[in-house]
Amino acid sequence: MSTTATKAVRKSVDVDVTVERAWAVFTEEMGSWWPLASHSISHEHGGVPDGVVVEGHVGGAIYETIAEDRLMWGTIAEWEPPRRLGVDWTVSTGVTTRWTATFSQTATGTHVELVHTGFEGHGATEDETRASYDSDDGWTYVLSCFVDVVASSS
Repeated sequence: MSTTATKAVRKSVDVDVTVERAWAVFTEEMGSWWPLASHSISHEHGGVPDGVVVEGHVGGAIYETIAEDRLMWGTIAEWEPPRRLGVDWTVSTGVTTRWTATFSQTATGTHVELVHTGFEGHGATEDETRASYDSDDGWTYVLSCFVDVVASSS
């Protein structure tokens, strides 16, 4: 029998900046690294958002902006700067999953680990949805964009 832990999507990256800088780019500058042209609600409807807002506190929202509109991505469930961010992720399906990013100091910078769980809420599309997030075009691509922006800004 599978458990939620074994069904989690796990991805990690290393960046050559301090934990504080990695956290700042990840949270305060999400619009600079998130691949909005391909990974956004607006993209699903033929548009490109103007940016991303992360309201930095438990209960705060993460949303994309397009003109005056706010398209919700999720709600911050854990906010422990600069070490841990947990998000109840709803994006366009209305089904809530949870991803958590942790930031830990290494000898040369910061290790960022992202764990995404809760796909069972998708019912019949659970495996397909998990596979999408676990694919090269899912969290792997999104986090590679984060790494690229951190590298170019340091």
